[in-house]
Amino acid sequence: MVGVTGFNDLLMRRNFCTWKRAMQIQYNITRIEEWCKGHELPEGTLQLEHLMQATKLLQLKKASHNDIDIIYDVCWMLTPTQVQKLVQNYQIADYEVPVSPDLIKAIAMRVAANEKNDTLMLDAISLEDAGSFETPEIRDVDLEGERYLPGWLVNLSRLKSLMHLVVV
Repeated sequence: MVGVTGFNDLLMRRNFCTWKRAMQIQYNITRIEEWCKGHELPEGTLQLEHLMQATKLLQLKKASHNDIDIIYDVCWMLTPTQVQKLVQNYQIADYEVPVSPDLIKAIAMRVAANEKNDTLMLDAISLEDAGSFETPEIRDVDLEGERYLPGWLVNLSRLKSLMHLVVV
């Protein structure tokens, strides 16, 4: 219930769609994850997955068409309409470059090309009606760390070593 309400509020409140707010929400989700693990409830955070991916979207770079592809790869649970709404509502910080109209059009084209049932808001279902938790399917993702990091960070030798360990 918390994940659905939080996600729907994030979609509908323009002032929540900021990089800073996404960092705050992600921190809070991390605290909930730690609590669930500490109380042997690892499946407790599955209902927060949409909210986690929405916060990732708000923190990712949104400057090029390649960035949009990365957003769709990272935020695979979000529908194209949800991605469009979050990007349209995104409020830039003083130091950020606004999302270009071309990128917003590219996202709108993905929404128009989408043939599946595309929803914006999540339905709030009580835990009694939800049944058991379902684990999302594991997806193979091509991890190219350089795609997600700024150029100046990629050239650091320790970071390269760490990225190699993660990818391998």
